Amino acid sequence: MWYGDKKVAKEMTKEQLESKFEFGLEYLNVGNSVLNSNNFKYKDISKKKEPLWPLIMDMFAQGSLEIVNFGVCNISKNDVELLAHSLFENPKGNC
Repeated sequence: MWYGDKKVAKEMTKEQLESKFEFGLEYLNVGNSVLNSNNFKYKDISKKKEPLWPLIMDMFAQGSLEIVNFGVCNISKNDVELLAHSLFENPKGNC
């Protein structure tokens, strides 16, 4: 639906205007990829009164993801920590 058209937007219901994160991804292959520059630190974020979790955690909380391939990836310890919490201890929901 195109939100730029004022007539269409005016006729939309409240549910249609609410922002939702939905997708049907079943297979994620980032093999042979370079993932870096992630400053995720679970302990630092979880201490905050209203933590702002990385958006990638939403993807893993959807439950439709069945296969994740990180074979031969160049990832840092912070990336591994983010992925571990996204898959197993996700504050946004279970995988």
